[in-house]
Amino acid sequence: MNINAARVKDNPRRRTRLLHPLLAVALLFTAPAWAAGVFRVDGTSSAVAPDGQSWTTAYKTLQAGVDAAYAAGGGEVWAKAGVYTAATNPVLVMRPEVSLYGGFAGSETARGERNWPANVTVIDGANARRCVNGTDNAALDGFTITRGHSDGGGGMKNDHASPTVSNCVFTQNSAVSFGGGMYNALSSPTVTNCLFTQNTCGHKGGGMNNFSS
Repeated sequence: MNINAARVKDNPRRRTRLLHPLLAVALLFTAPAWAAGVFRVDGTSSAVAPDGQSWTTAYKTLQAGVDAAYAAGGGEVWAKAGVYTAATNPVLVMRPEVSLYGGFAGSETARGERNWPANVTVIDGANARRCVNGTDNAALDGFTITRGHSDGGGGMKNDHASPTVSNCVFTQNSAVSFGGGMYNALSSPTVTNCLFTQNTCGHKGGGMNNFSS
């Protein structure tokens, strides 16, 4: 082994050839399974053929961006500040291996450049529908979830689903029965640095209700 090491040291080209396969293996095992790409969403987008690959070709709805990332095998969805709603119930259905980030101004080239407290990105249920359905192996980060309404989980419902939820504000959501802000059934979501305020329900858990969760 000492002889081989000496040869590598004396021959930089050979050293490079030996290290490259090791680097490839390291990257293979450290990269997230769903780090397939970034898909951008802008509620004011007028792109004729949106593909999410740039801010000028952004998708107009959160669901379109999430579905595109999911179809591509997973990835990140970056949402520009603004208010997002829909005629569907819920407004947004999360997909496995897709991480959804709000708080972008619409010019960023790296996720670390976003300022989610300043660039408020809203998912609005318009007091007529739930805002979000969660799923496993997915993330929701940097959103205000508001005015969601349903029988259970007006803001967000996780049913046999354990997403990661971070840096979100749940406010003014309501439910007829359980969990105005969030309802978790047989689930184990991770909720970090989130604010629950002014959420209501008819039975238990205005902010959050957990059933076997």
